[in-house]
Amino acid sequence: MFDMVETGKRLAKFRRSANLTQMEVAEQLGISFQAVSYWERGKTMPDISNLVRIATLYNVSIDAILDNEKQSSAVHQVIDNNDSVDLLEIAPIMKPNDISKAIENSQVKVEKFRMLIDSAPFLDEETLSRLTIENSGLITNFKDICRIASYISREALETISLEHSDKITSFSQICEIACRIGKKCISELVMRHINETLSFEQICILACYLQKDTLCRLTYINAENTDDFSQIVKLACFLDRQTIDRLVEVNVQNAESFEQINMLACYLSHDILTKLCLENADKKITDKQLKNISYYLEDDEYKCLLDKMGKL
Repeated sequence: MFDMVETGKRLAKFRRSANLTQMEVAEQLGISFQAVSYWERGKTMPDISNLVRIATLYNVSIDAILDNEKQSSAVHQVIDNNDSVDLLEIAPIMKPNDISKAIENSQVKVEKFRMLIDSAPFLDEETLSRLTIENSGLITNFKDICRIASYISREALETISLEHSDKITSFSQICEIACRIGKKCISELVMRHINETLSFEQICILACYLQKDTLCRLTYINAENTDDFSQIVKLACFLDRQTIDRLVEVNVQNAESFEQINMLACYLSHDILTKLCLENADKKITDKQLKNISYYLEDDEYKCLLDKMGKL
């Protein structure tokens, strides 16, 4: 990609050699002097049409301005409407319409997948998605998929994610793309890495993105890894009763308050809820919470709870 800072220094040098001010350059090019200032400070790059005009104005070659043989060659090929253009080298200095036309008429060379990642902000989603799939064989690690994820279509992302699922090195990489792919795809990626021990924080992050059966299996397997009872409360609405029962039973003594127990009451089987209440009878409880719990317990169970609380 372009070294904008170094290019900016060369532009400033050539302008001074031509004995022109930034304002004079702006007037002759029909642009704002701020644009000229941005170019020379390496904040932005002139597009190809302006690059040609600048070279003429300063009486220098495009090669001298870019000082990069590969990029200079690509620029000349675009200018000459050449059929084989290394387009990704110069995408940052092409206007969107020009890029689309060039892609239609050119053979885009992709030597490394990193070239697509660097060019992503300058290509439209449809074009980048097509190029990504066509060159998916260049993907060497899943990090690159995460980097390009926000620029390509959901279908393209799902295709390359499943194709290269063997390159996933951490569960966090799955979490990173979860919001951009469908539940079926994210569930399949997770199931391929089900042998990895997960934190409940990770499971909570993925809960709304996974198919229910996948989430239940994931939770069931990792039930003993819960490090915060509030995480169980967060997951309850996503799980079936069998899974939430196991999750609570394994962590029955870890409840922090009766408020949490009340929030779980409608999700639990009668026996597990009763056990949870009795095991946590020492917890502080309000009259409102106690009244709510009473609707879920049998009379003798409720009396036993009151007795353990010292309220009889």
